[in-house]
Amino acid sequence: MTAREAVAALKEVEDRFLRLAAEYDNYRKRTTREKAESFDRGGADFARHLFTTLDDLDRLLAAETSSGDVGPFREGLELIVRKLAKELESVGMEVIDPVGKKFDPSEHDAVALAVPQEPSLDDTVANTLQKGYRFRGVVIRPAKVQVYSVDGAL
Repeated sequence: MTAREAVAALKEVEDRFLRLAAEYDNYRKRTTREKAESFDRGGADFARHLFTTLDDLDRLLAAETSSGDVGPFREGLELIVRKLAKELESVGMEVIDPVGKKFDPSEHDAVALAVPQEPSLDDTVANTLQKGYRFRGVVIRPAKVQVYSVDGAL
């Protein structure tokens, strides 16, 4: 191979390398953009699940409550809460309400202790102070719980 052929081969390899680098850069930018668009579409789809619940809340707030009877208001609010829970469940949200189950630090956040009436209840969740949530199997907010503890420690 002559020097001229070697230079030509080197230029060809350099040109292929530059094209490949440009292709990779374009691929990286495209996938980043597609990922952002996918995230936005997912957020919009999730919001669409909540629109009817928000409409119901607006109607409830606009309802006449001058009679002083809050019973119908409370019933309407309870219906809306159940509807919202069902909508969240339909997109993969699960409630973590662990009363009576063994304390699990990966799903529960112990914020208070209680002395159990029976030693067998040790390390069991006594009360849920704030529900936790799991989205498609991943804990996004642990439940804040009160835990039975015989010795006052976890």
